[in-house]
Amino acid sequence: MKSKFLTYVALHERAWGLSTYKGRPTLNQIMEAKIIAFWRPTGEELPFTLTIHKDLREIDAYVKALVWHTKTELPRLRLAHVFVEQKELKIKDVKIVFDRSIN
Repeated sequence: MKSKFLTYVALHERAWGLSTYKGRPTLNQIMEAKIIAFWRPTGEELPFTLTIHKDLREIDAYVKALVWHTKTELPRLRLAHVFVEQKELKIKDVKIVFDRSIN
């Protein structure tokens, strides 16, 4: 049985074929990466994309930025899946701490 990770990688590779996007990793880089994030466009104009990360801090920063964004429209891409060593992670908790010391 094919893993969920390999299923998403195969869908990504078939969708993009020989086309490219900024920062598109090679199949070899994808298979060797420790952390992969799959991104779904908010519109239907493009298939999903993926990015490689050395640690989860960039993913954490993206999720926090969604809470604090000041634009009236959502980002073009939204986080769909995160895999660490080809095992899927789910966001378990987002915590906001308020401080009353603001005047």
